[in-house]
Amino acid sequence: MKSLSLSVKERLYSCDYSQKRIQEELRQMLTAVPCLEAVVCYNDQIALTVISLLKEWGFSVPGQVAVTGCDTLEFGQKIPPSLTSVTFPIDEVGETSACLLFQLIHKKSIPSATTVYARPFYGCSCGCM
Repeated sequence: MKSLSLSVKERLYSCDYSQKRIQEELRQMLTAVPCLEAVVCYNDQIALTVISLLKEWGFSVPGQVAVTGCDTLEFGQKIPPSLTSVTFPIDEVGETSACLLFQLIHKKSIPSATTVYARPFYGCSCGCM
């Protein structure tokens, strides 16, 4: 974000998958930033709960608050608004992991880091569509 000259207020919130904890953290966000514009979630399950709570509390998604998830679960595309998410190349991750493990088992060196590229899935929950 900084490399794009976008100002970022460093606020990270953490919760488990329970609706109660998500609700608590979302209330804290809204208290800290009453004009909250976006919520980027760890995964689609949390994002869908955030959307549900925001709608229940009278917010428009994406009109007032954009929400994104991460893992592009099928059920995230079946609710309105369809969820914007990040799709991971799970086949590539699995194949790469197996190859690296095979190399380690055979005492071969492996790179200290391996990169796989995710891609965005544009739904309607972020206001992009």
